Amino acid sequence: MAGADQTKCCIDYAALFKTLCLVVDTGIHSKGWNREQVVEFMRQSGAIDEPSIQSETDRYIAWPAQALAYKLGQLKFRELRNRARIELGARFDIRSFHDAMLNGGVLPLDLLDSRTDSWIRAQKRAINSAGVHGLDGPHLAQMTPKACCARLHGATPSSVQA
Repeated sequence: MAGADQTKCCIDYAALFKTLCLVVDTGIHSKGWNREQVVEFMRQSGAIDEPSIQSETDRYIAWPAQALAYKLGQLKFRELRNRARIELGARFDIRSFHDAMLNGGVLPLDLLDSRTDSWIRAQKRAINSAGVHGLDGPHLAQMTPKACCARLHGATPSSVQA
């Protein structure tokens, strides 16, 4: 399987597995499914092997709403990432965003939201500070070392010695 096809397959499988977990979590804690019903449902899905069926069944019996909490967190994280991307435009750095958000460890969603707002404000301050010093235009990290040096020293790239 080619790289892109394999990646899509893995993403599709992960979505199927997460959906299966949401159904099982709801079935157990809202519909009153017993262990045998959960195991049979998971077997019929064909999504996971028998040892995983057994361990996942036990996990969702013991930890109510775990799959729902995971999904809500995933949706919130995507919302916050999109907010940052819109606010910062071309200056949005997904790696920096992920580092800043995940560096806080496990957080309630309202604190993650506040952390995102603070990060966006800090990024805007950094961008504005750089703009005051004549660094607007292409982001320095996207420039060649020669062009970056020229920008920092107010020269044109052609006047800087290699």
